[in-house]
Amino acid sequence: ISCNPVAVNSNAATLTVNSSPAVTTQPASATTCEGSNAQFCVTASGAGLSYQWQVNTSGCTGGTWTDITAANSNCLTVTAVTSSMNNYGYRCIVSGTCTPSVTTDCASLTVNTAAAITTQPADVSGCTGGNASFSVTATGAGLTYNWQVSTDGGATWNNVSPAVATATLTLTNVTAAMNNNQYRCQVGGTCSAGLTN
Repeated sequence: ISCNPVAVNSNAATLTVNSSPAVTTQPASATTCEGSNAQFCVTASGAGLSYQWQVNTSGCTGGTWTDITAANSNCLTVTAVTSSMNNYGYRCIVSGTCTPSVTTDCASLTVNTAAAITTQPADVSGCTGGNASFSVTATGAGLTYNWQVSTDGGATWNNVSPAVATATLTLTNVTAAMNNNQYRCQVGGTCSAGLTN
């Protein structure tokens, strides 16, 4: 004989299915000037995500990956980069409630150096009707050159006409009226507004 003609139901229990971590947007390589900052970001999906950024001083191939202390958010900001950090590789390990963790692709850092004049133009002597050349040597990324002339002992400067955008200025068929003219070069670059020799 049944004492309970109707079945007894338990309370409902819910199944929660957590997703494993997955990278949806890889970090992009960055280019910056020395002394500036660079940022790398990753976008990921999954439950309970955590992040650990790593650096490889050998770049994206070979070398050893090292955890970066306190680099545990989805974006990494590298501050005050130096020229020695050029071509460093960065990647992020994304972990979550579920395994396995995933590792992003490597993003590289390109550090452009500021323009610097390493060899100044030297004084030149010549004869009327001859040629005279002035040269400057500089280092840095994306160098640009602009030669200028002063006819009043350096009080005022004007661009040479026609413009000369190379490291060497060559004057042809010099005249006596050009005696004591001064010449200088403005050197600019990717990271420099312009230096004057």
